[in-house]
Amino acid sequence: MANTTTIGKALMWKYPDQIRECVSKQKVGQEPEIVKWEADMEQPSESEIQTIMNEHIAWKDAQDQAKSDLKASAKAKLISGETLTEDEANTIVL
Repeated sequence: MANTTTIGKALMWKYPDQIRECVSKQKVGQEPEIVKWEADMEQPSESEIQTIMNEHIAWKDAQDQAKSDLKASAKAKLISGETLTEDEANTIVL
């Protein structure tokens, strides 16, 4: 699955209560244009932003993998006639 993490998404993920609005189509290496912080907080440095980006990518990849695993489990159970868990059943779109 293609990763669509941007600086804006990563910062909003890391600081959901401190950022009101953030430009999300910036590249790593450029200072993000934070429009408005909710709290009196110092903006992260470029290296901190890179770390946040890496954390967000790892978190998103783990979420995507968990979803794929759940779908695969649901499919295997359907094929074998086993009972699905509620989470597995929720992955099925009718």
